[in-house]
Amino acid sequence: MQQIPKTFAANVYLSVLDEMVVQTEDGFSMALEIRQETARGRPRYAFRGWRNFMLQAGLENGVEFLLRYYKDQNTLRILNPDP
Repeated sequence: MQQIPKTFAANVYLSVLDEMVVQTEDGFSMALEIRQETARGRPRYAFRGWRNFMLQAGLENGVEFLLRYYKDQNTLRILNPDP
């Protein structure tokens, strides 16, 4: 599972979501389950299926990109991946 950055989790209120659509700029998308885990007494959130999404989207592990969340669509868009 891919851990979701704390700053993103705090701003999006992941505690109320079960899944989120993740989409690339070229339109490839997949609904990923959001799992809440507890680490050192604090909640942390992770996407289940992130690695599978990255492989199917043709994105390399470790590639840097921008993320933009659209709350009204519950969609996380991946923008401008660096080759």
